[in-house]
Amino acid sequence: MKFPDPPVFQNDSNSTWEDWQVDMEVKLGSETTLTEREKMGCILSRPGKNSRALIQIGYLAGKYATAQDMMQTLALAYNDPYKKAEARALYRSLCMGEQERFTLSRPKSGA
Repeated sequence: MKFPDPPVFQNDSNSTWEDWQVDMEVKLGSETTLTEREKMGCILSRPGKNSRALIQIGYLAGKYATAQDMMQTLALAYNDPYKKAEARALYRSLCMGEQERFTLSRPKSGA
């Protein structure tokens, strides 16, 4: 099965790094006939200007042996090291307001 190319990664509100990373890894994993160089070309074709600059210099200098090396460079730049701590803090801050009511809804029977 051939998967479509991921959208161009711009690092904006339309596409998160995690979404793009998963899409790209699925795409590259599904293309079993691609050589490593072709996979690197695929990665180079999908990031926006700033993201591409991060990997293009290393690519031209022969820094990357595999497409995974390129993805690792992008991951180091875009992964949020505080994501888990921020999610935990947000979870701990959840509480009901004084005017909110907790109502239990019962499942409807006889469908």
